[in-house]
Amino acid sequence: MRVIDLRGNKKYIFFYFTLHKVILPVVYSLLSLKLTHNFMFCLAVCAESLVAFFVQNIIASWNKIVAWIAGVLLMFIVYAQSLVLLFTGGYVQLIMLTNLESVEALQGRGTQYILMIVITLLTLFLPIDYIELRFVNHKVIVSAICIAVLLCMPFIFKKYSPYVNLFQLIHKARLRSDAEDRIHNMMDVDTEELLAEFYSDTVGDGIDKPRGLAGSPNVVLIFTEGLSMNIIEDSREIMPNVAYYMEHGLSFENYYDHTAATYRGIMGQLYSSHQYNNGDTNLLVSVEEILKQKGYYTTFVNPEPTEEYFTEYLDSLGFDTLTSGGVEDYILSDQLVYDLVLESLSESTADGQPQFVACYTFGTHVGNNSPEDCRFGDGDNRLLNRFHYCDYSFGEFMRRLEEEGLSSNTLVVFTTDHASFVDDDYILSFYPDYERADTFCDRIPLVFYYEGITPGVVDADGRNSLDLAPTILDYLDIDSPNYFLGSSLFLPVQNELVETVFCVPDSEWMVSSADGELRVLTEEETEEFRTYLESYLSLTRRTENPIY
Repeated sequence: MRVIDLRGNKKYIFFYFTLHKVILPVVYSLLSLKLTHNFMFCLAVCAESLVAFFVQNIIASWNKIVAWIAGVLLMFIVYAQSLVLLFTGGYVQLIMLTNLESVEALQGRGTQYILMIVITLLTLFLPIDYIELRFVNHKVIVSAICIAVLLCMPFIFKKYSPYVNLFQLIHKARLRSDAEDRIHNMMDVDTEELLAEFYSDTVGDGIDKPRGLAGSPNVVLIFTEGLSMNIIEDSREIMPNVAYYMEHGLSFENYYDHTAATYRGIMGQLYSSHQYNNGDTNLLVSVEEILKQKGYYTTFVNPEPTEEYFTEYLDSLGFDTLTSGGVEDYILSDQLVYDLVLESLSESTADGQPQFVACYTFGTHVGNNSPEDCRFGDGDNRLLNRFHYCDYSFGEFMRRLEEEGLSSNTLVVFTTDHASFVDDDYILSFYPDYERADTFCDRIPLVFYYEGITPGVVDADGRNSLDLAPTILDYLDIDSPNYFLGSSLFLPVQNELVETVFCVPDSEWMVSSADGELRVLTEEETEEFRTYLESYLSLTRRTENPIY
């Protein structure tokens, strides 16, 4: 191989710039082996980097500027995919692109992410040189080989190929657009007809209200950010307080999340619904609206007052009060969130009005670490740290609830917005003892607790968090007409296809959790579920609350 004339220092530097641009994504893919444990990703990235190099080099033989532009365009895909691979063990997913408005939530590792992105972009835009290869003299042959390799990628590397993943993203984006068109076209369907399809005149009565909860008890609903059951069950006792209340309360096993990410997870559980886009509103009936009609004062504690889009979203949920305790310029810690919950409950004691207080604790978000004075073990693992701090904060809240005399007439419901996201921290913390079958669909916690409760376990048998709202209402013996997609976990499943399917609607991401086993839906199931869901989504967009 005759490289180039090295007599000029500038030419020497450009030569190494050119090689470095090819090597960097390969290095990323090799480093990602600690997450993927699959060399096929490395082979795919290496093959496509070389193809991009050869195409660039052929063009550089007659015009280096055009070659540089072509190289940047071709390598950008491989660079972006290999960088995401390094942090998540997989390639870019559509849900990542549709959640960009929440990118500030990743600030816990912001410095690391920004540094890697800067290094990647600087390398991508390095100048290049033409590298003459003695054993390659026929550009037509090389071009033919490059085209052949690119055409074979879907068959050789399949899901391991960065370019194949790009085509899949484009395909899913097209499906997303088609779905939006179908939902829009369904606005012509008679509203009364659709209301009748989804209307139920009762929540159902699968369980009698416990005698220990006399009158109208306060209800605290805790959405912990991204929490899978395996973290609570881990033998290292990462979350002993949550584990304690699951053992001494009424817990639900084989219970799964129904969607992701946070926006869909919170609204979806409060309304027993799906939503298409993050910012969509639901004009039907929610658990907070039903409780309001039964005399409850409703409050949601917002830990992210700095995030305007998220605050507007929470404000659309219809709570009487949305509070961050007067804080406007920083994210609330889990302990501060629980302080505001207790404050709301204490006020109810004074005026006698029952309270429904929902909150979202942000501390366990991807990338976060715990405060230095609340670390797990030696404190080196930020994922274990943040979940341990979450557990500590919850334990302190439950202790103070008892001290203030509120625990006997307050039903605490502890759950999550969705399962833990699988990133490098998660994989390195639990592999190989626990391997996830899906990035977002997983078993999640649900526990009911009040002082004096009779402990028990309910097997949800693969049902999901669409069932949360009707289950809470059933437990309290509060009945109401509704448009819930889910049903009470104390009753037999009403619609198995809906109550056992995890779905991110705008990403065509559907996974069945029926019987506690994850599997991909059949084509028939997918079409049936899609049709049903699009009818419901069109209804949520066009009618004011038809009950209250």
